[in-house]
Amino acid sequence: MTKYSRAMARRSRRQGGVALVFVTVIFVILVGLVSLGVDYGKLRSVKAELRDTVDAAGRAAAGGLAVSPTEARTRAKAIAAASTVDGRALTLLDSDIEMGTWNASARQFTLLTGSNESLADAVHITGRLAASRSTDVKLMFLPVVGGRSSMDLTTDTICSRTAGSQDIVIVQDVSGSFSQEIAYARTGDLDLLDAVYAAGGTSSMGLVVFTGTAETVATLKSVGSNYSSLRSAISTVDVGGNAMPHTNSGTDIAAGMEAALSLFNAYSQTSPTRCMVIVSDGESTSSNKNAHPGLTDSELLDQARQDADTAWAANINVFVVFWDSANNSTSAANMASLVRGKGIFVYVTDPTKLSEAITNALKTTTMVK
Repeated sequence: MTKYSRAMARRSRRQGGVALVFVTVIFVILVGLVSLGVDYGKLRSVKAELRDTVDAAGRAAAGGLAVSPTEARTRAKAIAAASTVDGRALTLLDSDIEMGTWNASARQFTLLTGSNESLADAVHITGRLAASRSTDVKLMFLPVVGGRSSMDLTTDTICSRTAGSQDIVIVQDVSGSFSQEIAYARTGDLDLLDAVYAAGGTSSMGLVVFTGTAETVATLKSVGSNYSSLRSAISTVDVGGNAMPHTNSGTDIAAGMEAALSLFNAYSQTSPTRCMVIVSDGESTSSNKNAHPGLTDSELLDQARQDADTAWAANINVFVVFWDSANNSTSAANMASLVRGKGIFVYVTDPTKLSEAITNALKTTTMVK
């Protein structure tokens, strides 16, 4: 081999070594890029699953606020447990579900704790996938090239309860058994009026009171232009007061419902939603002084159910706010059987919570953040 040939061979070997190093480096970079792309794609997918689940839990929890903070947490946890995030159910702790109030103009959430949670009109939910909970997102390829083996992910949402445009008739029980709690119920009726008025829109409101018979306290009218007169009318509600139905009778919920139906029938719908809100502390009881004399307790309940069917046939949602210190499950079930459409059943065992229950029942859920 000539001197020139040997030089060319050495140069070829050096170039081959450089090329090998170059190819190796490029290969490592490509593997790293592919690893980053695959793991980044997984993180984006899991983040989307987490976001969807937390949003759904937030909406469910806000709906539960109409019943109680406990119900709000129960609903949020149930939605999370039924969802799949990174291949498994999401677990929400009580600390992940915060109750508070939402200031729409300032876009600010104010946390409420303890017994004040009953005043909440918004819920803040945080979904966490974290190593501290053994739920961190495991990465597949980055660890191979010396990257992280897992990542924590967090997302949150705030959902509030707001009073949208609605035509509402409150059917308020003023029977003798309600005498100790009527002030709380009256406050709730007024608070509901205030919430609807503050929301603006085309809402209207009316009020019927009942014992064994029923009286119309306020016909359906625009809240925006009749706020003061509606507030004055609601303020007159009392047990045995002037213009109130007599208390020496039974309790005929159907009488109140039928009076409310008459108000709806006489009024042209101005809002997209119509709602009847029954506020009572007990089931129907028979009396010959009732609006439906001669009907037994069970027949009065059946009549009320028929009236609820009539209401829903006219696209009137029926809500029930039931105050019951005895915690009677049978009575609760019977009252709940009057709910129709998008209405809900709210069970209150603490009379001081009546006002919040009435106000929250008619609010709708809105995702605000």
